[in-house]
Amino acid sequence: MKKNITLFSLASLILITSALPSETLAAKIEDDKEVQFGLVGDTSENKEPVKIPGAVNIGEHSKFSGQVAVTNFPKLSFDSQELSHKEIYVDSKGKSGEVPGFRVDDISGTGAGWTLSVSASDFVRDDNSDIKLSGASLVFPKAKSKTFAKNISKGPNYVEDKKNPDLKETTIGALTVPFDGSDKHNLLVAKEGQGMGAWEVAYDSNSKIKLQLPSGQLLGNYEATVTYSLSVGDMNLDTAK
Repeated sequence: MKKNITLFSLASLILITSALPSETLAAKIEDDKEVQFGLVGDTSENKEPVKIPGAVNIGEHSKFSGQVAVTNFPKLSFDSQELSHKEIYVDSKGKSGEVPGFRVDDISGTGAGWTLSVSASDFVRDDNSDIKLSGASLVFPKAKSKTFAKNISKGPNYVEDKKNPDLKETTIGALTVPFDGSDKHNLLVAKEGQGMGAWEVAYDSNSKIKLQLPSGQLLGNYEATVTYSLSVGDMNLDTAK
């Protein structure tokens, strides 16, 4: 009898002990059922733009301190041309051999959208005269904007296409900007909720930025300033020349 009592008591003790962790675990799951996570803005200075895999080399990106910034823009040069009775188109090239292009970084997290615009001054002869290239224009062809593969934001100039719903690569339309000091022309437009993250546009050998020039010009060396401006909402944030 004594052995049976001892065995029964031991079995009861084991059952009680094994039940305790189950009760504790059940209570813990009940307490931790809600998961919380927060995102805050990066207010640090001289942030380094990271590389977008598969993007064309458009040159070194500049560091930035704001939340939305132009971190790259075309540094253009054009080879001299002989006068002709025909209209002249001259392909641009990067001053350091890179492919001309743009990059905009938006890490604000606000989804306010942004606009990158461009304007061009008169093309003036460098002999201190008032002679200008007449009718000259800077022609931006169609191109593609690219971003990270896992960016869920819609890109600038995004237009919904049910046949091609990819948000990671959007088409940038052609744009002609006259060298006449006129108002800014919108090049990239990210509407509200678009353009977050990093976006690059490259004008490669198949889509080069060109200088368009009518015939009937005067000889000489000419200079002009092209200005790129970035605005978020109604606020102008950054200007590059």
